[in-house]
Amino acid sequence: MALHGQDSEIFRPTIGQLIDALKSNPKQFPKKNGPLKDARAADLRFANGIVWRAVFTVYEADRTVKLLLARHDDAYNEAMRRI
Repeated sequence: MALHGQDSEIFRPTIGQLIDALKSNPKQFPKKNGPLKDARAADLRFANGIVWRAVFTVYEADRTVKLLLARHDDAYNEAMRRI
């Protein structure tokens, strides 16, 4: 098992599974409210059980996603600064 990389099992779902889900349908994840109303979020769980979030915005014209991955408590604060 690799410690890092998109197929590493350090996260559940794996980063590779999250990327596949974003490629197939990024809108399957719910939109946020308030200052992040244009962002969406996906749940991830780190190997030690700590909950993380992938907060992202979809740019349809460019067919891209800007993603921030952080621990749950930090994710939304960081997203407001960066997204």
